[in-house]
Amino acid sequence: MKALNFSVMLAAKFFDDQYYNNAYYAQIGGVSVEEINTLEVEFLFMINFSLFATRETFYQYDRELQNHIKSGCSCQTLSVDPRLALSATPSSKSQAEDEDEEDVEEEEEEEEQQSPSKES
Repeated sequence: MKALNFSVMLAAKFFDDQYYNNAYYAQIGGVSVEEINTLEVEFLFMINFSLFATRETFYQYDRELQNHIKSGCSCQTLSVDPRLALSATPSSKSQAEDEDEEDVEEEEEEEEQQSPSKES
């Protein structure tokens, strides 16, 4: 179950600008924040920070998981305290990330203004 929780956390961080923090995922996954932080760093380095999966790879794993479920697996089910879902709110990008994006946008605008126009 740790792997599923961890996978959902990384997928949310990869695809969404707003996501729950590691403490939230640690709590619903029944692990410590330190453990989930360590797992995240180790896993990302093991896969060389390559989180993208092709459509074919995604469907291959989807089929395998569906077949596993249909086979009557005895995996433990996740029980989540419903109060967690109501009390948790997604984290937005940090102020530093927002400032970095603003700096990049300003630099791009300056470059556009400085480059000669290509008018005919």
